[in-house]
Amino acid sequence: MPERIEDRLHALRDEVAWPSTPDIARAVAARLEAGAPEDAASRRSAQPPARRPLARRPRRLAVAVALALLVPAAGALAVPSVRDDVLDWLGLQGAEVRRAPALPSARPPGDGDLGRPVSLDEAARLAGFRPALPAALGPPEEVRFDESSGFVTLVYDGLVVAQARGALTHELVRKIVTTRTEVRAVRVGGAPGVFLDGAPHAYLYVAPDGTVQEDRARLAGSTLVFNRGDTLVRIEGKGLELGRALRIARSLRS
Repeated sequence: MPERIEDRLHALRDEVAWPSTPDIARAVAARLEAGAPEDAASRRSAQPPARRPLARRPRRLAVAVALALLVPAAGALAVPSVRDDVLDWLGLQGAEVRRAPALPSARPPGDGDLGRPVSLDEAARLAGFRPALPAALGPPEEVRFDESSGFVTLVYDGLVVAQARGALTHELVRKIVTTRTEVRAVRVGGAPGVFLDGAPHAYLYVAPDGTVQEDRARLAGSTLVFNRGDTLVRIEGKGLELGRALRIARSLRS
C-alpha cells in the first residue's frame, strides 16, 4: 500500500528542529494589565523582540522538507513511481504484475514461442519436475518446453497451461497491464492468484539469472496466473472466463 503523506510528515517530527512556541497568552495578559500603549513609541516598545534569523531556519527547513515530500506524492497521481506500478498487493510469488500508461512493443505469441515439442517424460526431465495435468481438460494435444524460461506448456485447442518451478526463489514472468485491463485477485486452493481480463496485456519471461527477456514481449488475452507450491501456473485462452479458468486450475493433478 503506498505510504501516506501524513505518515511521512509524522515520521519527521523527531528529525526536524522546530522553534519553540511563544507564550502568547502570557504576553497578551501582560499588555492588558499594563494598559494600551498611547503612542507609536510605546507600541514599538510593547512589541516582542524580533526573532533572530537563525530562529526561522528550522521552520524553513521543515517547510522545505514537507514540500519535497509533497512533490513526489502529487507527481505519483499523474505518473506513478516504479514502486507504485508494481501490484504487490496481489501476493503472487514468481510473477510480477505492473500497471503502465501503455504496453511495451509486443506481438501475439507464435508457434515457436512455446519452445520445442517434447513428451511428458522428457519435459519432466528437462524442467526438473513433472508438470501437473488438468483433469478438466484431459491429455494435452501437445507438450512444449522452453529452455530459456524453463516453462513447460500443455497445449489444448485454443488454450494453454504453462508451468515453471522456482516461484518461491525468483521472478519467472512479468505482466504489464494498462487501466483497460481488469486485474482481479483470486485464490486457488488457498494460494494467491490473479485473473487478467479485458484489454490484452503483455508478458515477458525472466531468465533464471534474473534477466528480463524484453525481446520476447508477447501479447496475451484472458489469463489466470497462480501459485501451486513452488510452481507458477499460467492458464491462458481466448475468451477464457474466470469460472472456467478456476475449474481447470483446481483440477490440476501431478
